[in-house]
Amino acid sequence: KLSDEQFIQAIDFSVGPIYVQIAHIISAEQYLVIERCAGKTETLYLQKEQITDRAELRSHWDMVDAEIRDYLGGITSDELERDITYSARENTEPRTDKLWEFLLQAYDHSLDHRAQIMTLLHIRFNATTVEQDYFHCLWQQTPTSEV
Repeated sequence: KLSDEQFIQAIDFSVGPIYVQIAHIISAEQYLVIERCAGKTETLYLQKEQITDRAELRSHWDMVDAEIRDYLGGITSDELERDITYSARENTEPRTDKLWEFLLQAYDHSLDHRAQIMTLLHIRFNATTVEQDYFHCLWQQTPTSEV
């Protein structure tokens, strides 16, 4: 387990400290899934300086996760082909992509930063890391007799 000092320790890698990596994942999921895909605009974004308290960060992540799961639970296969037109932050020219592409990007982006966090935990803080494969998460939620 990381100490509070390690959790906020400055790291010259990617987007910075562990807590900033986590806040970045949460904000990106809000932006890509809740705003762009679900069309909800009253999202409360995390500013990296705003939340360094683990419990507060966890609470916010749980809220975002519940909102995303609720949205994903209602998507039909036809809706995955729906076009989303938007302007990227660094480019004002409108683009159009499919809903499934946004969802894939959100997943890939989070996965990338989770892998960065796991690497930092292992190399920088000598922390023991656990299996991160998606199937292992599913297997933990499913009784062994059903696997």
